[in-house]
Amino acid sequence: DEYYFDSRAEGFQKTDEEHYSALCELVGDRRIRAVAVDPSAASFIEVIRRHGVFQVVPAQNNVVNGIRRVSQALKSGRIRICDTCKAARREFCSTAGTANATLTRPSSRTTMRWTTYVTS
Repeated sequence: DEYYFDSRAEGFQKTDEEHYSALCELVGDRRIRAVAVDPSAASFIEVIRRHGVFQVVPAQNNVVNGIRRVSQALKSGRIRICDTCKAARREFCSTAGTANATLTRPSSRTTMRWTTYVTS
């Protein structure tokens, strides 16, 4: 499952509360350990903390290292992205320079990641 919202394409912005509601809908009854959020999204981090449902951790913003680690994880199969997660596939393929062949259906043990979207 995936949540992706592009305010430029949609022509409007959502509030942090609206994004939080979308996060809750996406998570559903799944149990997740934490939601990683870009530290520059301080108000969204505060919304997540205030609701007290999810642990929130600030993501690390080391772009070069992040691209390298994601690329390695995709190639080794530690990260798998299902066919229905179009935005994640598009972003990971363009950012990590990964061939579509490395993107496969997720295993039963997956993690939630919040970047510009959440995947499971």
